[in-house]
This record gives sequence, structure tokens and C-alpha cells, in this order.
Amino acid sequence: MSSKKLITCCSGTERTTSNKSSRSEISSLKNGALLLEQLIRVSNGDYNLFCTFTEHELKQASKDYDQDLVCLVDANYRLFQGVLKKRGPVLIKKTDEHEELVEYCIREIAIAAYVSSNMNLVKLLGCCLESKVPIIVFEYASGNLTDYLHNKKELIPWRRRIRIAAQIADAICLSPFRQATTSHPQTCEENKERFTRR
Repeated sequence: MSSKKLITCCSGTERTTSNKSSRSEISSLKNGALLLEQLIRVSNGDYNLFCTFTEHELKQASKDYDQDLVCLVDANYRLFQGVLKKRGPVLIKKTDEHEELVEYCIREIAIAAYVSSNMNLVKLLGCCLESKVPIIVFEYASGNLTDYLHNKKELIPWRRRIRIAAQIADAICLSPFRQATTSHPQTCEENKERFTRR
């Protein structure tokens, strides 16, 4: 898209169907820039790859955000179960479209991309940057945690339990619910070193 066309779109001279697509292009550019900045801040550019989806793909996957497919409702978002073509079942996190939630979602995507290789966490598949507030797509984990923890016949060895606890602690250190600081990852590294010396 040329800069001339972008300026025209921003000034509101293009109307009708191109107006909607220009809004999604502007959102994509704005959210993409914020996401790139957060990925560098959170992971120093060392993150797991993820896909970008279109709004149309996610609407299809969730049957236009059918309320019967809602798994969880929170104050600021709804979690939908959906099915993406060639991907299978997914969880789609659609946050309310409030400007103040954009940074929160961007940070959540960056952190999820960073910790996505941890096998004890739900994996980030991708996101949609076209909407005003980004939409996040996670892998679908069948079953529930209680069944997984308590209905297994074999016990998990202590070494594996400790490794799982350490991985969860790493994930909590990068939790999107904590305040963003530049020294945050170093703090987690210092704590990890302190506990492994004992």
C-alpha cells in the first residue's frame, strides 16, 4: 500500500467497502508495530514463530462468534472454541474493543510467543492484527486440569515434577498480568540462579 493511499484512507476520503478494509489495514500496521516492539522488549527477539490470521478466518472458525461456542467469559474478553481449516480445534480469545486493552493484548501475544515452547502451557498458534484490539488464537487443550492431574494411574517422578514447577515459575515470571519493566527478565534469571545454587 503506497503512502499516498494510506494518507487518503486516514483522511476519510475513501468510503464504502474500501473504508472497512483501510481500517483493518491501519489496525494491522499499528498493532504490528506495537507487537514487534513488545516481542523485542519481552524476548530480545528470541521467540517462537506464530501465524497471523484474518478476521474473516476467525469469524468462520467461531461461526461469527456464536455465543454457544463461548468457553469462558471474563470482564474484558470471551474465549471461543472454534475450528480452523487445516488446523483443527482452537481457542479464540476475543477482547472487548476498548483502546486501553490494545497494549495488554499485544503484551500477552509477545509473552505467549516467548513461552510457547513450554510443553506445560497452552501454545500460541497466532493472532489477528486486523481488528482494533488483536484477537489471540491458542491451541485447544482437550479435557480439564483436574482430570489430568487426579485421574492418571501412574505417578509423575519427582525430577519431572520439579522440572514442571520450574517451567511454570518461568512462565509466571513473564505473566502478562504483571507490570511491564525492562529489567523484568533479568530479575527472573537472578532468581533462577539463586535457587539452582542451593
